[in-house]
Amino acid sequence: MPLEEQNDSQQQNYAPPMLSSITNYYEQLVLDELFRISGEAFTQPPDQDLFADIMCLALNQLPARYVRHSIDFSAHTSSSAGREMRQQVAEAVATAVATATRREVGER
Repeated sequence: MPLEEQNDSQQQNYAPPMLSSITNYYEQLVLDELFRISGEAFTQPPDQDLFADIMCLALNQLPARYVRHSIDFSAHTSSSAGREMRQQVAEAVATAVATATRREVGER
């Protein structure tokens, strides 16, 4: 069997690891920050679409930190690095909220 066909056959039989166990560490931080500020940032709770838009806008401003177990990442992150990450998240969420709410009212 030619090498190309062997590779195709191997790819078809390959079962990837559980991808649902891989997450971006920042997703939970952004979600936590959104809930933390929602009372002061919105006069009424955002609908699911606006919420998803804000999550995407915020996450696109942050570096990706993929982990399988967030506890492992937390254990190996210094307190100063953790504070810096939370500050970056707060800034990204504030910018995302401002951008998304401007778009909601038709501004650019």
